[in-house]
Amino acid sequence: MERKGSFLGRWIFPLCFLGIFSVFQVFQPLYAQRVQSIQHEPAVCLSALQGIVHTDKVDTLLQHQALYRSANPDMGYKVLVFSQSGNYSKKAALKAVEDFKLLYPEQKVYLSFEEPYFKVKVGNFTSRIKASLYLKSIKDDYPYAFVVKDYLDVPEYLKEDERKNEE
Repeated sequence: MERKGSFLGRWIFPLCFLGIFSVFQVFQPLYAQRVQSIQHEPAVCLSALQGIVHTDKVDTLLQHQALYRSANPDMGYKVLVFSQSGNYSKKAALKAVEDFKLLYPEQKVYLSFEEPYFKVKVGNFTSRIKASLYLKSIKDDYPYAFVVKDYLDVPEYLKEDERKNEE
């Protein structure tokens, strides 16, 4: 005697298969168009040896960056090396400032209080790339440091610019 299952039990696999197959058929042309458009766009190579392919998108990004820079001339990046809250956080922050100045006397150090945290930030960088390069150089001594967006110390930045121009 042949065992008869329910209607749903017998047809669930073929129905699921047909559903997935039909969804694939609907979206496959869209996927193919996207792949085709990607293949025709010029590739941007980040390797310094091969250079960068210049496209209209690069021009647009540079224009947007220039507009942002002109609207926010005092925004930049710093490296956060210490952040702590609690009873003795001010004392710990002052010690962190002293320790950093001993290790890296050439870099400007900023102590700030952003409730409830005392923070020690270093540097005065106009781009994230410059801040990231500096972060890489201090990562051995400060493994938990990271780049943060912050206001530039404009007079200090101008002094650094003048020193570079004199050299």
